[in-house]
Amino acid sequence: MTPDIVAGLGGLRIMVIDDDSVMRGILRRMLHQGGIQDVETVAGGEQALPQLEGAQRVPDVILCDLYMKGMDGLYFCNKARRSDRDSIRTVPIMILTAEHTEMVHEVGRQIGVSQVLTKPISTNELLAAIGRVLGFVLAAPNIEASAFRQGKAV
Repeated sequence: MTPDIVAGLGGLRIMVIDDDSVMRGILRRMLHQGGIQDVETVAGGEQALPQLEGAQRVPDVILCDLYMKGMDGLYFCNKARRSDRDSIRTVPIMILTAEHTEMVHEVGRQIGVSQVLTKPISTNELLAAIGRVLGFVLAAPNIEASAFRQGKAV
């Protein structure tokens, strides 16, 4: 990632939902390395939904593990897409999984997942995926002016 891409994503607010505290820490560090400092971590979908409903400002993107105890990532996404609040229904939700099957991707698309990411994932891949779900076009590293939103500089 070039410094201008990092600067373009730096003001984002991200929610990480994962029942594994180690994974929450890894994702937080990856996001911090990418310049995203406003990262909220939550241990599961059951805790995340009421936090979202009560939040004054909904995150720009939600990163959610697929398999969690209690409420899994697909069920969380389905519940979020049925929220009374438009800002929760429309927030990009990215599901993280170690599964490589097309079925997970297809079911995710059907219930409104913005993107399914397969672990392991690098910091650069994660940042690029976040940029894509927000409508950023990330230029090749050898091109100056790396972050654009819908054709306009950010």
